[in-house]
Parts: sequence; structure tokens; C-alpha cells
Amino acid sequence: MFGPLASKINLRLKIFLVVLPLITLPLIAVGTMSYLYMRENSLRILENQMELALRSLSSELSRELATARANLDLFATNEVIARYLALPESTRYRVMQPAVLGILSDYRRAFPQYTEIGIYLPDGRADTLVVDEFASPSNKEDFHKRLISESPKFMDKLYFDSSSGGYIDYVIAQRILAPEQDTPGTGTGVSRYKGYLVLVLRIPNINNRLAATLDLPEGLVALTSSTGDPYFSTLVLDDKMRSLVSQVVNSGIGRLRSINIGQDYYLGGFYRVTDQLLATGIITQEVISRVVNPIVWGIGWSVVGVIVVAFLLIYSSLNGMLVTPLMRLKNQLLDFRAGREMILTDDRQDEFGELHSLVNDLAESQRLVRSKIKEMTYFDPLTGLPNRQAFTLILDKAVSLAGRQDQVFGVLYIDLNGFKDINLQYGNSVGDELVKEASKRILSCLRLSDEVSRQVLSEDGVTDQVLVRTGGDEFSVLLRDIKKAHQASVVASRIIEQFQRAFDVKGISISINISIGISIYPLDGQSPDLLMKSADLAMYDAKQLPGNRYRFFTHALNASSEKRLVIEKELKRAIQNDQFMVYMQPKVSLGNGMASEFEAMLRWNHPEHGIMTQEQFFSVAEEIGQRVKLDELAVDLMGQACKKLNGRYAEPVRVSFNFSLKQLCSGNLIQQIDNCMDRYELNGQLLEVEISESAIREYPEESSLLELFKEFQSRGIKVTLDDFGRDDISLTMIRKYPFDRIKVASSMVREIEYDSRNERIAESTMKLAHSLGIEVVVMGIEKSTSMLMMKRFGADYAQGGYLQSPVSPEQLRTDFRADIFNTAAPIMTTDL
Repeated sequence: MFGPLASKINLRLKIFLVVLPLITLPLIAVGTMSYLYMRENSLRILENQMELALRSLSSELSRELATARANLDLFATNEVIARYLALPESTRYRVMQPAVLGILSDYRRAFPQYTEIGIYLPDGRADTLVVDEFASPSNKEDFHKRLISESPKFMDKLYFDSSSGGYIDYVIAQRILAPEQDTPGTGTGVSRYKGYLVLVLRIPNINNRLAATLDLPEGLVALTSSTGDPYFSTLVLDDKMRSLVSQVVNSGIGRLRSINIGQDYYLGGFYRVTDQLLATGIITQEVISRVVNPIVWGIGWSVVGVIVVAFLLIYSSLNGMLVTPLMRLKNQLLDFRAGREMILTDDRQDEFGELHSLVNDLAESQRLVRSKIKEMTYFDPLTGLPNRQAFTLILDKAVSLAGRQDQVFGVLYIDLNGFKDINLQYGNSVGDELVKEASKRILSCLRLSDEVSRQVLSEDGVTDQVLVRTGGDEFSVLLRDIKKAHQASVVASRIIEQFQRAFDVKGISISINISIGISIYPLDGQSPDLLMKSADLAMYDAKQLPGNRYRFFTHALNASSEKRLVIEKELKRAIQNDQFMVYMQPKVSLGNGMASEFEAMLRWNHPEHGIMTQEQFFSVAEEIGQRVKLDELAVDLMGQACKKLNGRYAEPVRVSFNFSLKQLCSGNLIQQIDNCMDRYELNGQLLEVEISESAIREYPEESSLLELFKEFQSRGIKVTLDDFGRDDISLTMIRKYPFDRIKVASSMVREIEYDSRNERIAESTMKLAHSLGIEVVVMGIEKSTSMLMMKRFGADYAQGGYLQSPVSPEQLRTDFRADIFNTAAPIMTTDL
């Protein structure tokens, strides 16, 4: 009964006795030779490292000093400086000193490491100086005294300061020869000594430079005097090390070599930078031992490690051929019995391979059944994408994983705007095809490495970006492990860009807009339900804007959601109770400073919330079917306000109103305006229609829009392109349509402050408009500087909060001459 056990033990013992000597003996021999070799060469390596560090440091410093001397020689021979010193003081200060200061400033800008460039007179006075006001000045009094007393042609000196990381000031001076008046009778001039050009080169961060030159943290690199006094060093020097540095320098050894001082052994030497400055390096016996010993121990442990690893690899290989396959098969069969999926892969041609093949055939039928059930439960049959139920599981896993690993991820909630209308107009089959094409376009915006597949629900199948269909016209995207919220907006922008093109569905060209809401974990929610709710609210906020838009969730949307419910309940009653009114904002002529034109804006005078802008209730009105009534009411209130204003002022007053895409497409806008003009006895020249770029871009037929413009202008009503410059097609629009005016977007005004190129764009745009006979109105004027700049560019009218915010008609101003003509122009300065 002990036969099998004994056989197993004997086999393993035989493997051990054969393999271990074959591996151990060669590696021990190699390790011994490596030990002797590394010990012999360690000293050479340390010498080379230190010598390279000293040579590099001395060469770098010498090169900087030599460059400074060469530049000084070049600067001192400048003809303008020579002529400057040749003039009398009263004349040169008045006539040439600005030019000389400009030359010296140019030198300093070209070489910012020069903290001072100046001209000194023979008596030591500073004539003209350019200094770095941020650099601490050097005490050069002894240098100037020697310069005055000796009057050399050239003089230099090094100054050292160990504070603020340590720096060296290299002060150099060179004579300046200036021509005198022509010698009588010769017609020639004589150049004489007129002063010095003094230059101060600052070499900063000396301590960091010393530390960076040496790879050995225990080594010492120092900058010393020619007598061995240290100025800077990589280590704090005690008395022993100071004495050692002095002995190395005074020994005159020069290049690095071995030194024996008493019983101690060192590597030391120096390189000469200048007569005043040496780059000195020292490595002690202790340092040598600390460097060599780890290498020796590393070789020894490496040999031991290789022996162990090699033995274990061979043993595990033999063990894997027999025991491991059987244990793996057993465990996978247990998993299969427990209901988990089993995948067996084995390319062996022996009995183990045959066994794996038989078990795989048995499990395949069961796997297909489970896969079909999973597909029906978690995947959308139309698009093949995961469905809402699957997304709930995916999101739950993402929350759990992100919580453990402190990750951030985003959720995009996408809605196809107007999809129900398309279904009603073209039928469900076209709608289904549109949904499939939309899903393909969204998928194309996700990274190829994150392609969505049916593995998103597997135990270990994880993708960074998951697209699901959560409803009839709704999709959701999970952006896993993003670093910044900006990454979510990039994906949303890519998706929006894909929907700028129309879809070709069964020969029908269909354009559809999308709204995208974005929520970020954990900022906007720490549970799947809350994240989906936040993204849904953000999507709803995006739907309030025209065209394709995305919005991030903000906590203000929760309060906004509650407020919307109140608005829905009270909106119908507000229309019946005449709670709506118009606010007006003047358009001020930049030519005479007077306002005879005003833009009308619909407001709701809510009894509890106060004055509410149209952005706060228009979208709600559209959802509950009250938008048409509000549009009709807005036209009527505009005509009523125009009538009152013209009755108040002696001069004619024009009132403008912004019409939406829905009003333009209604088919009865002209009739509404005619009825308004008849009701209030208005002339068409007193009205102005403003239409945004987005409304024109989304208008279905260009020809019918042109006819609508002609109807307006035939009645004397001006037509204005609103928000000009917000889209890239602005110039195309003014070429296609007969606008009387363009209204420059406030964003264009703001961007001028951040990029001077936008000034030229704005000015050129206004010149182009005037050349086409189009007037220019600039909105968004919030500062006097913006108003004055637009006036200089040639704008005809200005509108914005700086002049007057929207107010009730009773509060309107008409005279703005003090604001325009008494405002001082800004003084622009440039610091050199």
C-alpha cells in the first residue's frame, strides 16, 4: 500500500539530486570570478565617476565665464556706446542715453543671466545701468575701488554667496575707447579712454549643480579657492573634511588619483576653473567600502537567487505536467456543477488532451443555453446593445470598483429630440432604422480600445466606455476611470459632431438633434439611481437649448426641478391673469450717444418668485402646450410697448423682438405681426425682427426663409442676424440672406480681452458688414473699455449692462452721451 507514495518520493528525490549540482556548481564558479573582477574594477569605476563629474563641472563653469568675457568684449566695442561717451554729459543724457539704455536692455534680455550691464566713468560714477531688479545685488565696492585706482584695460573678480541655493557673481570690466574731436590739420580723430563697461554674470543654484554632477551620494564635490578654502560643497564639512580638502588642493595632485595620508586611503584631485576657483573632489575609504560591498553582496545573493529560481522552475515544470492539469480539471468541473461557466483549453495530444476535449463537448451545450438566456435578459434585440437592466448591473459594479480604487467615472444620458414625431411621420420601421444608425454613430465616438461587446456583463470583462440603449429614443454611456470631467465633455462633443450630419434612412434624409446630460461619480451621486437621475436632469437642462447640446449636472438643477413643477402648475393661470410684461434694453447710437431703439424681452411677473426671464419658463410652456399662446402674447406686448414708447417720445422709436425657430416655422407669423400693427396703428419702420444664427441654420427650407425676409422688409420691418460670430457659418449667412443689420455676439466681445487677434477679426467683420450696407449692433457691452473699443472699430450701436440692463419701459434712459463721450480712453502701457 505504500508503493505509490514511495515511488513519488523517490522520483522527486532523484530530480533534486540530479538538477541541484548541475545548476549550483557552474553558478558558484561564475560568481567567484565576478566577485574578483568587480572588486578590482570598483576603484576604477569610482575614479572615472568622480573625474567625469569634476571635468564636467569645471568645463561648464569655464565655458560660462569665457562666454561672459567674449560678450563683454563685443558689447564694449559697440560704436553707439563709444559715440555716446564721446559727447558731453549734458548732451549725451538728453540725446543718446535712451538709445544706449535700449541697447543695454536688449543685451540683458538676450542674456538674462547677466544681472547688471552698465557704463561707469573713469572716476567710478555709474553713468548708465541696466540691472535685474529681482536679483540680490553684489557688494562690488572693492572691485570699483581697484578699478578707479589701477585703471586696467580689463579686470575681473569672482564673488561667492552660499544663501538661496548658492550663487557666484562674476564681475568683469573692460575699457571703452571713445573718439574725440578731429585733430586740427590732420582730419583724423583720436580714441581715448572714456570709461568702463561693467558686466555681472550670476551663476545660480551652485549647490544643486554640485549635487547633480555626481551620481555617488556619499562623494564630496566642492568649489574651493586656490589655497583650499571651500566656497560650496555637496556635504556639510566638519574640521576633518576641511583639512582633507586643503591637503588635496595644496598637494598639487591635479587629476584624480589615490592618496595615502597617514593610515587613511582616499581618492582625490581637482580641476582648475580659474586662478581663483578650483573644482575639487574626494572619495574616502569608507565611501569606497560602502559602494563596493553592496556590489559584492549583490553578486552573491544573485547567484543564490538564480540557483533557487532555476531549481524551482525545473521542479514546477515537471510538477505541472502531471499534478496541475488534474487539479485544474477537477476545480473546473466543480465550478461547472455549481452553475459557473467552464472553459477548458489544452493543446496536448496525450490522454490529458483527450479528457479535456470530452469535457468541453459536454459543457458546450449547457453554455449555449445560458448564453441565449443572458442575451434575452440583458441585451436590446434591435441594436444588440446592453439594455437598461444590464446597465443597472454595469453601473452598480462601476460604483463598487470606483469606491474601492478611488476612481472617477462619468455617465452620459443621451436623448434623440423629436424622435416621436419622426415615428408618427415616417412609421416605426424608419424609426427603428434611425435608432440603429444612431447607435452606430455613438459607438464610433468611443475609443477603439474600448469597443463595446457582449462581454460587458462577464465576471472579468471590463471596458472603459459602455454604450447601452435605456429606452426607445434614449442611450446611456459609461465612461470608466476618467481623470477629469473635461474628458466626458470631449466624448459628448464627438457624439454631437456625429449628429450634425443628416441620416439617410431608406432613402429619406432625416436630421435629428440630441441632448446629452453628464453626471460624474462621486460628485453627482454615489449610487446608480442617483447618478442616472443626475444625468437625466442635466439632459433635461440641455433640451432647453436649441440644437445639439450637452450639459453637466449641477446641484442647482435639483432646486430647478422642483421649481419647474411649480411653473407648470401656474403658467396657464399666469397667461389668463396678465402676469406677463415686456422689459426693454436700449440700443445706443455710438455716433450721437442717444437711444431711439429698444429690444423687447418677455418677462413673467411672478407673485412669489418675482421677475422671471423667458429662459425660465419657455421650455416648460412648450412641454405643456402653452408655447404658441406665449408667442402670440409676446408679439402683442411688443406692439403695445412700441405704441406707448412712441407716444411718450417726440422722435420715432423702433422696438425689436427675437423670434424663435418655432415662430418662424409656424406659418402665421406674418399674420400675427399684421394684426399687431393694425391693432396698435404701427408703421413697419418702427419694428425690427431679430433672428439667431441657430434658428436660421435649422430652418428647413432656405427659399421659404428668403420669402419670409422679403415679407418683413416689404412692410418696412428691419431684419437683424442675432448672435453673429457664434458659429463658423456667420459670413455665409450674410452672403445668402438680405439682412439689414448684424448683432455681434457678446462672446466675441469677451474674447477680444484675451487674444489681440480677435480685435482684428472684429474690426474686419465690421468693415465687411459696412461694405455690404449692413449696420452693426454690438451686444454684451459690460465695460467702458469694450464700448470705446467697439466705437473705434466702427460699430453703429451698442447694447449691454454697462449702458443699461433690461428694465421696465418706465425706467428707460435715452441720453447716454455722458457715458460715451466723457469716458476717458484707456492708456495702454508696456513694461520693458
